[in-house]
Amino acid sequence: MQSKRKSRRRSYLCFDEWNVWYKTNSAENFDGKGGLAPHLNEEVYNFEDALVVARFLNNFIRHADVVKVANLAQMVNVIAPLITRGDELLKQSIFHVFKLFSQNKQGVPHKLAVHGPEYQSAHGKVYYLDCTAIFSPDGKRLTLFAVNRSEMNRYH
Repeated sequence: MQSKRKSRRRSYLCFDEWNVWYKTNSAENFDGKGGLAPHLNEEVYNFEDALVVARFLNNFIRHADVVKVANLAQMVNVIAPLITRGDELLKQSIFHVFKLFSQNKQGVPHKLAVHGPEYQSAHGKVYYLDCTAIFSPDGKRLTLFAVNRSEMNRYH
């Protein structure tokens, strides 16, 4: 956009309402059939979903020079990391990933050179480790976020 508009002003990206959503995206979750009003579009997230959220967050950090806003779609109930029923609260797998990143995100992201085992994808080689790093504002602490993309021992 910056080039197309021939502008000197820097253009940035905003990811508005991102999240994992694929299981309840079907007709039976939208039609409202049943005696009581059903809880619609509520995902029950698993470990794989937590890994996907971690990959999203790593990408936002990796591209922090252009991604200035990245809002999780919802926080409670509908496709959310938190589910409530009356006074009960369930913290889903993606909640814990989001919390870990949120507690350790302050600072300056740094580019990493990752070398190690890899696999071929339709888009070229991909390293099994997806990593990002952030130096704290005072420069005294380095936070490393790492996601293992290997399917090895996946179901053992």
